[in-house]
Formats: sequence, C-alpha cells, structure tokens
Amino acid sequence: MIDLQRLLATQNFKSEKELKDFMNNIVGSPIPSFPEETLTNQEKAIDLVLDAYDQEPQIGFEYIADALELDPDCIEAYEFLGCCYDIPAISNQLKLIENLQQNHLTEINQKTSSLKYLKKQEVQSTEVN
Repeated sequence: MIDLQRLLATQNFKSEKELKDFMNNIVGSPIPSFPEETLTNQEKAIDLVLDAYDQEPQIGFEYIADALELDPDCIEAYEFLGCCYDIPAISNQLKLIENLQQNHLTEINQKTSSLKYLKKQEVQSTEVN
C-alpha cells in the first residue's frame, strides 16, 4: 500500500481522467517497489515500522529504534510503542508516583506546620521574657 502511495505521489495528474486512466492501467499489475536509495529517511523509517509489526516484540522494538534514528519525528514509530507497551502497568506506576508525591507533600506540610508552631512558641517565649 505504501508503494502505491509513493507511486501516486510521483505522478503529476492534470485531471481526474488522467488519474482514472493511470489507475485502470495498474489494476492487476504488481506495484513497483522503490529502490531504497531513492527513499527519504522518513520513508525508510515508515518501512521499518511497518516491518516491525511482523516481528517478535524484541526484534520489532529494534526496528523501531532504527526508525527513530532515521526520523526522530516518526509518528508511526510512536504509535507502535504506544500499542505495544503494557498500558495498565504504566497506569499503575503513575498512580504509585502520584501517591508518593502526595505523601511527600503531606510530610512537607506537617514539617512546615511543626516549624511554624515552634517559631510561634519561640516568639511567645521571648515576649514573656
């Protein structure tokens, strides 16, 4: 499918009729693939992502790493990563982090309150003396 998109992108259709004629001529024919040296890094990255879906997860992740080296903005690579990571586990980790942050904030508030109390007691004791 991606080769068909590339093939269509190389054409300069002047009318809808030209497009229809072109499509009628290629129906039933193999779509030519493009030599790798003619592809941009962006196109190579997308090819790697598409190939990653056909691999075992560990190999697929290697393909994705290679794709992101070629094109750090490759949306398809990030989509692959989003689909393959264990979302519930990540969600649980985020909840744990939020709880730790909340506990830390509570602890800071308690210490701050204790310090304020001690300062207040200190001020009151110096006023009495």
